[in-house]
Amino acid sequence: RTNWHDNVGKEVDLVMNTAGVIDLTPFSKLIVQGPQAAAFLDYVAANNVPREGRIVISHMLTPNGQVMAELTITKTGPDTFLIITGSGVELHDLRWLQEQARLGDWDVSFVNVTEDLGVLSVAGPRAKDVMKALQPDFPDKFPFFAAKKPRGNETVHMANKVVGNTTSGGYSYYLGKPLAFMYLPPLLTTPGTTVQVELMNELYNAKVLPGPPMETALARNKKKSTEKQKRAVKI
Repeated sequence: RTNWHDNVGKEVDLVMNTAGVIDLTPFSKLIVQGPQAAAFLDYVAANNVPREGRIVISHMLTPNGQVMAELTITKTGPDTFLIITGSGVELHDLRWLQEQARLGDWDVSFVNVTEDLGVLSVAGPRAKDVMKALQPDFPDKFPFFAAKKPRGNETVHMANKVVGNTTSGGYSYYLGKPLAFMYLPPLLTTPGTTVQVELMNELYNAKVLPGPPMETALARNKKKSTEKQKRAVKI
């Protein structure tokens, strides 16, 4: 036994009896897209292709009925699918899909996004409790084998509605107050408009600024140049 045997056993026990977050980022991730993407996957996979926003687990079969691979297929758009497969068979499965598309002259394309996307799994008998703490209406609006696009980062609220999301934020020592960059509808970008940013399940007021909170290098240099010109005129 290795020196990490007992620690892994504790992790397994916690996940099997309560809940845990498992990093599955090494899984292979492929995008299949194109006008014939759905028909192509319906051809190579044994299970039915899911409708948009849903997920299925299926096997890819060889022409004689043998199992080539097991896939998780998510339909993310009208002609776009996200395929998740094993971490050790990334190129094996991609090449098989590419070869079948070539042989059948299918109008599809493939993008390997394995290194672009992360995968976190919340698993265990209390996994739903964990998700409910983050999203009270889970799983009513997020049923089993469903897929949704995350808004990303902290949401921005106004009048009890989500109106945008932040991209980054933190405390500004230069200004002595916290700042956040966010996406908002044009109607809410008027300087002085008050919105609320959700942090740790709490809403905090934030005001839209009239411009950059600090001068850029270009603005500072221009300001210095103007001041020099003023001093020269006074002399």
